[in-house]
Amino acid sequence: MAALAGDPARASMLNALMDGRALTASELASVSGTSPQTASGHLGCLVQAELFSVERQGPPPLSPTGLSGGRTDDREHHAGGGREERSGRAENLFRAEGRGFA
Repeated sequence: MAALAGDPARASMLNALMDGRALTASELASVSGTSPQTASGHLGCLVQAELFSVERQGPPPLSPTGLSGGRTDDREHHAGGGREERSGRAENLFRAEGRGFA
């Protein structure tokens, strides 16, 4: 874990999520001062190490017929903790997970 949190960008991302909020990859890239592509790589490592969890926010994906399906989990609709959805497209929200975080 020390190697993961030892990187300044990853440490910034972990610190941003310490209060229990869920943030998008774009927000975490901004907080860490990295490009979205670099942040995505860091987030992948942190999710794989089970330090972050991922929640999907936004409209459900299109079905094979092109029709939008209904929400099956009310948490998806309220994943932002009462925030309005940021855009019409789906986004992943990242949240600190266990191990003494949040």
